[in-house]
Amino acid sequence: MLVAAQAGPAALAAALTGLSTVVGGPVGATLTVILSLIAAPSLTELAGRIIYAVATKQGIYIRPVLSYPPLEMGYWR
Repeated sequence: MLVAAQAGPAALAAALTGLSTVVGGPVGATLTVILSLIAAPSLTELAGRIIYAVATKQGIYIRPVLSYPPLEMGYWR
């Protein structure tokens, strides 16, 4: 994911789509929903967050919320 994030939002979308088809089941379905809910600006933010998280040895989380934007992204240690 780091290489895809460094390449940009389009590469990140392609990597997440590929991952959702490989994983399948509930995890794959969740990834598909996340991809359908986030647009290019959110993918740009996600790519930046992935790069920052790897650099600072953290992880990221994505969770649905009942507001706009429909997903919340953050860091965890």
